Amino acid sequence: MPPPKRTVASHHASTKNSVREPEIEPAQARLKVLQDSPVYAAPAKSSKHVEQLTRDKFVEVTGSTHYYLQVRLKSGQTGYIDPSSVELAKPADKVFVLTHDAGVLDKPNRWGKKVAEVHQNKNVHVVGIALNYMRIRMKSGLEGYIPTSALE
Repeated sequence: MPPPKRTVASHHASTKNSVREPEIEPAQARLKVLQDSPVYAAPAKSSKHVEQLTRDKFVEVTGSTHYYLQVRLKSGQTGYIDPSSVELAKPADKVFVLTHDAGVLDKPNRWGKKVAEVHQNKNVHVVGIALNYMRIRMKSGLEGYIPTSALE
């Protein structure tokens, strides 16, 4: 008896709508709006405006892309804003001992450029909290961001 015929299903990815989904680093914060600013449908200034943020109101941040913050609007819709339109870092003044080595980044997201490194069991002066990052000031005066997980 001959072996049963096997059919191979072919799946072709459609290249018609090849808009890449943005990479998003999850975050959770309720941030104060510093200036009236547009909310974009996608993380690009060229995308459609879906709403206008009003100064002194608050917006719910749900993530961070390379250059934008992802927000959830009151309507439930997701949008993107320029990080400069909100109070990203809340002031703090505490000293912590690091539980892990950490790169010090110039922005509070994983796409930030590494500007220094801090080491486990060393004290760090936290001067602000931004999303899942702590803004630290080093003895040299350099300021940058380390992941909150380096303090846990």
